[in-house]
Amino acid sequence: MNELHEKFKDKGLSVIGVTGESKGQTEPWVEKHSMRYAYAYDKGLAGMSKLGMSGFPSAALIDASGTIVWQGHPSSLTDAIVEQHIVGALPTPAFEWPKAAKGVRKAFLKDQLGKALEAAAKMGDEGEDVHAAIQGVIESRTAQVERLFEEGDFLAVEETGEKTAKALDKLPERTRVDAVLEKLKGDDEAQVILKAQLKVRKTVPEKIKKKNRTKVITALKKIAKKHPDTAAARDAERAIANVRSKK
Repeated sequence: MNELHEKFKDKGLSVIGVTGESKGQTEPWVEKHSMRYAYAYDKGLAGMSKLGMSGFPSAALIDASGTIVWQGHPSSLTDAIVEQHIVGALPTPAFEWPKAAKGVRKAFLKDQLGKALEAAAKMGDEGEDVHAAIQGVIESRTAQVERLFEEGDFLAVEETGEKTAKALDKLPERTRVDAVLEKLKGDDEAQVILKAQLKVRKTVPEKIKKKNRTKVITALKKIAKKHPDTAAARDAERAIANVRSKK
């Protein structure tokens, strides 16, 4: 986690360690391992339970829109996964914006990028950096939808595209996102892979009993074999690794 923190902290990634242990147990560990990222306490592990986590350690990656886009063992969280989902993150946290950006921050946190951009423009010279940051988010999220289609991750296109289109509202960039979504609807081969990706998701329940793991893994392998070299196969392989990592 230290490595991920150092590599992506200036690109918008915030690493937060969460523990259910006491301060007396945690502080010595933090010092011993020279932990350089933030951490918090989750007494009773209520937060972990809400995220559907059961193994130790576990990790979750939340994208710039607040969606959990990845869960699994921390060792399985690669640079490539982070880079894929860091799109749209702010290099400078919104809480560090000037007080005059209150309206921008409110709209941004609601994922209303059009309103956020408009509010930033009204700030004048003081809002130049904030305006540029919002514009950068708009472009990167638009480009992400286009890139995901080219990479064949059609489930991500559908989910990310719909959220992005709603966030962009009447901005010019929305036409690019709408075009990708329309292309997805009219592509029969893409629809086959999309359905297979949804099948992968449905195959893995939030909580898996130990006795059912072999059955789930077998079903995932079947999907990967039927759709080789596609996003469905990649999703299935990641799901298999996650299932195997659970204790």
